[in-house]
Amino acid sequence: ITIRHILNHTSGIAEYSRSKDADFTDTKKSYTAEELVKMGVSLPPDFAPGKGWSYSNTGYVLLGILIEKVTRNSYAEEIENRIIEPLELSNTFLPGNSSVIPGTKHARGYIQLDGASEPKDVTYYNPSMGSSAGDMISTADDLNKFFSYLLGGKLLKEQQLKQMLTTVPTGEAALGRYGLGIYETKLPNGVSIWGHGGSIPGFVTFAGGTLGGKHTLAVNLNSLNAESPDPF
Repeated sequence: ITIRHILNHTSGIAEYSRSKDADFTDTKKSYTAEELVKMGVSLPPDFAPGKGWSYSNTGYVLLGILIEKVTRNSYAEEIENRIIEPLELSNTFLPGNSSVIPGTKHARGYIQLDGASEPKDVTYYNPSMGSSAGDMISTADDLNKFFSYLLGGKLLKEQQLKQMLTTVPTGEAALGRYGLGIYETKLPNGVSIWGHGGSIPGFVTFAGGTLGGKHTLAVNLNSLNAESPDPF
C-alpha cells in the first residue's frame, strides 16, 4: 500500500465506522487514532491495493499518524502552521477530543436517533471519532477562503496541485472522480467543480469551487439526518 493509494482511497483498507465496536452516538466518548485504525484493519480489506475504490476514513487517520511520525508534530499543529495561520482562517479549529467550540460563530447541531421522537442536540460533541479524517471545526466563510486559495494555486506548489488534481474513477456516477483528498464533479455544461463533503453527528458540509478559485461555494447543514442536497 502506498501513500497515494491511501490519499485517493484505492488502498482497500476498510472503513472503521463499519466495525461492530464503532458507536458514535456517545457524545462524550474519546477515541485515539490508534483505536480507530485498529477497528478498520480488523475488518477484511475491501480489495487489493490499487484494484478498486472505496472511501476509507481509516486511511486518513493513518495519514495523521504518519504526519506525526515524519514531522514530530501533531497533524493539528502542521495544519495550523501550514494552512490556518498563513490563510488567517480565524474560525477554523482542530479540537482533538475537546467538545468545546472556540469563539461564538457556530451553529447548533442535531441528530435524530432511531426511535427518538425529538432530535438530540449534539452541538458540543467530542469529535475524536473523526481524528485526522474529520475532527475540524470551521465556517462557510473560512471554507470558501480555503478553497479560493487552494484552487487558485496560492497554497500548494504547481506540481503539488497537479498531483492533487490527478483523479481516479470512483465507480459511482454521482461521486465523479477522486484526486488526492478532493472530488471532481462535472456540471452539465462540462465545468469541473473541485471539492469535498463531510459529516459527523449533527453536521454535514459540502464545499468546493472552480479551478482558479474564482467561484467557491460552501453549504453547511445542522442535522446529520437531513436529506442531503446535491452540493453543486
